[in-house]
Amino acid sequence: MINTAIVEGYTTKDGIIKHTKTNSSKPYVVFFIGNNRPGTENSDFIKVFAYGNRALNFVKYVGKGSLISVQGRTQSHFYNKDGRDYREQYIVAERISFLVTKKPGMQQEEQHIDNIGINIVNDDIINEVINYNEVDEILGGITNE
Repeated sequence: MINTAIVEGYTTKDGIIKHTKTNSSKPYVVFFIGNNRPGTENSDFIKVFAYGNRALNFVKYVGKGSLISVQGRTQSHFYNKDGRDYREQYIVAERISFLVTKKPGMQQEEQHIDNIGINIVNDDIINEVINYNEVDEILGGITNE
């Protein structure tokens, strides 16, 4: 079965590095990509998780309003809150391409990298597997750095 998602859009805020509560204390960032629905004035905001060096580079190079492309896989999280069942769907990033960054403090030539397309690929392990329990732990409770 194929589970691949590719999304391009603008980041809605600056990323903040957090760490999983597991023994490995893996760095991660959660962010949203906003993009317009074709032919309408409506927008969608897609939740994305990035882990390891992808997360660290995201925080280093991407700011609110940056245009990025994310390739990854979709995952779902089910939870119960106040007696109601909820399902949340998101993308786990496997590749992030920085198309136009808007990170404060970067030099002008670093901000506009449309044609370069910096790619942050699976730098830890090709096809890194994120444990579903780890994602559930993140969605259930988060510790800051």
